[in-house]
Amino acid sequence: MRILQKTALIGLLALSSSSWTSSLWADEQGTTDSPGSQPVAVQVEDAEEKSAASAEERSAEPGRHVGPKVAVGNSVTLKAGQVAEAVVVVNGSATIEGDVEDAVVIVLGKGRVNGKVKGDVVTVLSDLELGPNADISGQVVRVGGSYRKDPGAQLRGEDAEVAIAGSLPGYAWFERNIFEGVLLRPLPPGLAWAWAVGIAFIVLHLVVLLLMARPVQACSETLRTRPVRSFFVGFLAYLLFIPLLVLLSWTVIGVPVLVCALIGASLLGKTAVYRVAGGQLLQQVGLGAADQPLLGWLIGTVVFYVLYMVPILGWVVWFILAPLGVGTAVTAAFAHFQRERVKPPGSGEGEVWPASGSPTAGSGLVANLGSPGTPPPISPAVPAAGVPLAALPPLSGTGALSLSSAELASLPRVGFWPRMGATLLDILLLGIICGMTSATGSFFLFLLAAYHIGMWGWRGTTLGGAVFGLRCVRLDGRALDWQIAVVRAIASFVSLAPCGLGFFWASWTSDRQSWHDIIAGTTIVKMPKPFSLM
Repeated sequence: MRILQKTALIGLLALSSSSWTSSLWADEQGTTDSPGSQPVAVQVEDAEEKSAASAEERSAEPGRHVGPKVAVGNSVTLKAGQVAEAVVVVNGSATIEGDVEDAVVIVLGKGRVNGKVKGDVVTVLSDLELGPNADISGQVVRVGGSYRKDPGAQLRGEDAEVAIAGSLPGYAWFERNIFEGVLLRPLPPGLAWAWAVGIAFIVLHLVVLLLMARPVQACSETLRTRPVRSFFVGFLAYLLFIPLLVLLSWTVIGVPVLVCALIGASLLGKTAVYRVAGGQLLQQVGLGAADQPLLGWLIGTVVFYVLYMVPILGWVVWFILAPLGVGTAVTAAFAHFQRERVKPPGSGEGEVWPASGSPTAGSGLVANLGSPGTPPPISPAVPAAGVPLAALPPLSGTGALSLSSAELASLPRVGFWPRMGATLLDILLLGIICGMTSATGSFFLFLLAAYHIGMWGWRGTTLGGAVFGLRCVRLDGRALDWQIAVVRAIASFVSLAPCGLGFFWASWTSDRQSWHDIIAGTTIVKMPKPFSLM
């Protein structure tokens, strides 16, 4: 505390002494302007220039006193052989090669001391460097800023660093719980109050799952069939939340209703997200069906809470799930209200929320933006996905092995990892081409998009896809044309936006569709060996 008081006192003296010194120099030079006609920095600069000119005329000798050196918004240089009473610099730089009989004070600037200082060196939010010839009889007091000391520098007093934030009451708790805690991850392992909040949300999600089974089921179906729309609806909801609060601030009940609606949508949507994620994980590892509400929610909660404990990644996952959960609840609610509005008279109450596994129609957002987006049933004339390929007759006029677009859509679909392997091969091929031509990174991205659009529109696959036996097909049974190829390429950026979540979606759902597949109404199928892709 004594060091802080001394530092503050020296800083105030620096500011007052700079104004007094500049006025004194102006009077000695016969200045007739009013004291406020020029800035202090300009007056000090003019005084120093005139003093330096006078010193050159008198041929200054080593050891000569030059008085106090004061500068505000300017620099001070004390040459070797010169002796100053004190050096005070505010918002400037100081270079000291000579001797200082008293203190050196630097505020909001930088300084280099490579001479002898009989007093203290005090810096406030400034950078300080001690050269090899520095000899300081007093102490060095630093309040913020950087510090470099040459091994040859001599410091006879104390080297004290004053941490501004560290001196505040409760800073240690704040640093331990905030800076080293929840700022790194949503759920720090050793933070009791954070775990208490996390367990409270687990209890709330469990209550929502048990008491609101039908709304959770509806949100789960919406998440499976409309993940892209749900994510961007949630993103838009968070984006418009503050403006809506401002617009409703003049009402009495509008603000609390809006806040409660956001909290309710978040609880309901995240419960559905945990349930769907856990159910898909159970199905992937072969431990059970995906439609097990309680077990799926429990597994999903454990997985996501483990991710919440990972530094940085935990916040990435949280910020992805926040709009996804809210958007899922909002999208499901709008779908429910739409069904209620178009319900024919006399049809009865019926089911308010759709039952699990209810059939949905549509082949993607491009074909029908209002439908959930599951594949339509294939015509009876088209073989099902489980029919052996040997039973399929040749369909071309020449008798060569070929499949129609509808038959291609019935082939087994592939998930994320085969797609990733094919994409890596394509990137490697294009990277070699760009390396040979010295192309820039922006050109590589353009070439990658053009390559995929061209290959999808021409052969329905890429060179990497041909190696893995993959082909892009439409779900409505029609041939893949250039328009759909362009839409799918542009929609790939939608899958990339939430940290690539849309790409992984192809392995987490039974439809094996990524987000850009859902938008374009396409999927990737595994071609049998007798059929040529290229």
